[in-house]
Amino acid sequence: MKKSTALITLLLICVLVLGLWMILSMDVQDAKPPVFTIPGHSIVISSGDSTGLELSQGFQTATQNYGPIQIPDVFSTKTTDSGSFTLLSFVELHPEEWKNLTLPITLYGQPYTAEMTAVSPGFIVFGDPNGVRTMYKGTITDLPNSRIELLITDTNLISGVIYLTDDCIYISPVQNREYTRNTTNPLHVAYSDRELPRPSQNPMPIDRL
Repeated sequence: MKKSTALITLLLICVLVLGLWMILSMDVQDAKPPVFTIPGHSIVISSGDSTGLELSQGFQTATQNYGPIQIPDVFSTKTTDSGSFTLLSFVELHPEEWKNLTLPITLYGQPYTAEMTAVSPGFIVFGDPNGVRTMYKGTITDLPNSRIELLITDTNLISGVIYLTDDCIYISPVQNREYTRNTTNPLHVAYSDRELPRPSQNPMPIDRL
């Protein structure tokens, strides 16, 4: 009797372990690599694929601690097209120290290097929470015909576009001015227009925050 009970218990444990392994395997398979990050300077909050209004609603759920979110126009209309997106924030950005900038980045989880040059000096707008701002332009090594343009501030804000042969990736802050001012690492979205209509407008200018 005891042997039978022990055998049943062992079988139950095996079933539970197998079920847990399957769930974990599904989570790993379903995990989406971030659309864009700067290793050592990024905090990824969530990443995935979504559709039009679904993404709009997902934004509000995932970002409730960041105040009102200004969703890019491309996600504001109902569409059957899907696109990759990543919600993230940035840390320790120091554009006033960077002239010729060799920046490690990732695109869809793959590492690359962006070689950029400052095309405008850092400047300060007094009374403005965004501090020093510098525009960088350049290319991404090992990606022919690529182009990257990033406006970076020393208050951890980035707005920009990465042009690839078959894709275009936008990085844009999404909090309003009040919440941006009170957030050490403001929230951003990086998204691909590979499967979405290309936005008629550029990413949200940092000046509008």
